[in-house]
Amino acid sequence: MNAPNKIAHLLIIIVFAASLLSGCGESSDTSSPPIENTEQNTVTPDTGEPSDTEITTADSRIASIKSYLIEESHQADVMITALPRELNEKAAALTEQMKENLELHSEWYMKTLGELKSGEPFPYDKRLGVSEDDYQFILNLNDHMSLIKESDTTVEIKYNRSSIEILNSASPILKKMNLALDANILTTELGELTYSNEISASDEQQVTGRWNGHTWTLQEEMAQSYSISIGQLEESKKTIIYIKLLDVGQPAREEVLVF
Repeated sequence: MNAPNKIAHLLIIIVFAASLLSGCGESSDTSSPPIENTEQNTVTPDTGEPSDTEITTADSRIASIKSYLIEESHQADVMITALPRELNEKAAALTEQMKENLELHSEWYMKTLGELKSGEPFPYDKRLGVSEDDYQFILNLNDHMSLIKESDTTVEIKYNRSSIEILNSASPILKKMNLALDANILTTELGELTYSNEISASDEQQVTGRWNGHTWTLQEEMAQSYSISIGQLEESKKTIIYIKLLDVGQPAREEVLVF
């Protein structure tokens, strides 16, 4: 790889690893609403019948899900994870300045890059063309991400005998989901997602703010993975539905609905 291409490669790493300009791309992982698994792996004797603890846990889960998904038509905000406009403009300007300076100091850059250990961040140097504070800002952009409204949509929640149907006809990702409450399986156009974990409100959920909920996932031969989280924002008490689709070699796709 020649010097100009390596310079461009470094900038791509900086931009996308920190979710520089567009935010959602799961990002993060940190750009995505943080999820905490609060369940512990326990082994109980298999008697063929659910234990009292399992029944209580299932009842609690179903009750919480029903409190998030009220049966009616909801006007929902379609959100994206991104930098606020002023920070986005600042990041773009700093990145352009760094690009110009790296091109001017390509020999130094190549030497420094070659000396780095695996996973070691590129050290600050004035030859980057930005201040040390601005460089740290670039490296820690995920800390500044937030949910920003992109558009409106309508989400229909319908209760059936033993399931809840979630409809969003305008969605480019998933238009219909059906949650079987007893089986705890979420059926979508992509397939059946099984229950993964409970989400507990945490101060680490910086992008969304604190929230509680549940996650269902589907993994297909390590090439694709889908996750859907449904919960409630702690402060506003609004429902949040977070959908994330990962295909190897493709940009992540996600949709965040708040209502």
